[in-house]
Amino acid sequence: MKELKYGVKVSPLRSQYFMNNTVASFTDISQHWAYPFIQGLQRQGVVSGFKDRTFRPDQTMTRAEFASIVQAAFSLVPQREYTPFADVPADFWAAEAIRNTFRSRFISGFPDGRFLPGENISRLHVLLALVSGLQMQAGASVSLTAIYKDGGNIPNYAQQAIATATRNRLVVNAPTIDILKPNRPATRGEVAACIYQARVFLNQSPIVASPYIVELANPGVIRRGTHLSVNGRTWRAAWGQWSSGICTYTGVSNKGAILVLGMELLNTDDVNVQPVKWFSTIGKSYRLKTQLDREFRYLNLDDIAPVGNWEMVIDNQTLRIFSVPSKVDNITVNENDGICRIEIQLSQATPWELYEQSREWEVVLDAIAAESLANRFPETATTPPKSGNQEQQNEGETSGSSEKPSPIVVRISATQTVIKGTLPDGYRVRTQTLHNRDRLVIELRRDALVEQSILVYPGLRSRQQYLTLEGDKFPAVWLTITPRSGLSIAPIWTETNQMRGTNSFLAITKTWSSLGGLMADILTVITYYLWGLFVRIISGFLGQYLIGVLWLGIIMEE
Repeated sequence: MKELKYGVKVSPLRSQYFMNNTVASFTDISQHWAYPFIQGLQRQGVVSGFKDRTFRPDQTMTRAEFASIVQAAFSLVPQREYTPFADVPADFWAAEAIRNTFRSRFISGFPDGRFLPGENISRLHVLLALVSGLQMQAGASVSLTAIYKDGGNIPNYAQQAIATATRNRLVVNAPTIDILKPNRPATRGEVAACIYQARVFLNQSPIVASPYIVELANPGVIRRGTHLSVNGRTWRAAWGQWSSGICTYTGVSNKGAILVLGMELLNTDDVNVQPVKWFSTIGKSYRLKTQLDREFRYLNLDDIAPVGNWEMVIDNQTLRIFSVPSKVDNITVNENDGICRIEIQLSQATPWELYEQSREWEVVLDAIAAESLANRFPETATTPPKSGNQEQQNEGETSGSSEKPSPIVVRISATQTVIKGTLPDGYRVRTQTLHNRDRLVIELRRDALVEQSILVYPGLRSRQQYLTLEGDKFPAVWLTITPRSGLSIAPIWTETNQMRGTNSFLAITKTWSSLGGLMADILTVITYYLWGLFVRIISGFLGQYLIGVLWLGIIMEE
């Protein structure tokens, strides 16, 4: 720990923060906008809430309570002598916190010698206290009335300090980011958010991804990353943040949304909105905003994160998502008309992943199951499903083998439940999530492909459906370029200067400045190779092109 210019002692952020996702949440912050800030402070031992395990985020905060949370959040350094307040006796519960925060210049009293510990603290004075105590330096002037619709309500004496707080990302406004409400009493949730952001300023807390943090930036993508982590497990999946000018949105690539979080992409004709199913009511969906960036399309997570009580933080190139594990209440298995239906009943929505390799499949849920439940589905020595004649039965065909999937096996750990099994030829896994109550449904069936039509880029559409050939159905996936869209097709060679094996799809597309990375993101999810042609952005008039083939069922290299 070392003393710096900020008026407090600063110690570096410890990596243990990213390893601890088992902290029990307060009982009253579920789906609250301030959840990630409160949970982050609780994770680092700054707040403890009330004895009944509540935090009461919408309750106003007194000046004495504010002094107490400031003392807990920072290692205070005395800057001046303490002058006792007439209304703060030595045995007052917050007397020490008031004395220490006064000495470190976070708070002051009133001209008549009182502190008014029981009075509510305003949002304005929360920000003034943090700017003063952290000794933030004034920078270039900004127009507060251009940023905040009620910027005219900020007193003249506070203009410079609020501008400084805004530039340093201390201001958190919910639900409307451009309304400051400076003179309104601050709630406990609002104070927690500002305190957390002050710790980010000191590099004592990781950056929270929240659309309510005021961040001045040029519109467009402002951050990019390469990895997505969920409760400590990490995948290579692109993510990004983009700005409206003052509001920052956070999203992940198609691959991250589907393979890592368990979302199902639905049909859309709007490149700016992607409907998804994720533990949503039948007939309804979440409409996620999209952002195109180079070779990726990001899906905005800000609206869906509260549903899963996600705490999203940024750690260099990794977007880390923490969630409190759900509970598996029951697992049922039913077989009918050649379909094996496995239904997992959950206490709440939770991230999950599906893995398929050859004829083996596995679903991993961030959910806790009782040992007695797992014992109903033990791992036993069974004869695996027979493999048919490959010339007669290709993966994804809907006719053929009469073999049935093997019985499922359930394994449990401290924070996860794993369900796995094997498939006969021609079978694949289809999944869906349902709400009320929250359930994950796994179907082992021959016709597992879900028909889909998604406009992923202006003029570029991804399609998948079954085609019938001589009485049998085959899964087909293709991309379509529409007329006069500004897109063209062109061949891409794997290596321009030497003869060697095929390079990574994403590496190739960067060399050729193509949209192939966007396709790779889509096709990795579909898990099929695209043969022949990829799309490159060039100007010009186009006719209708169909990039289409029947895929051979080979898992594509990322």
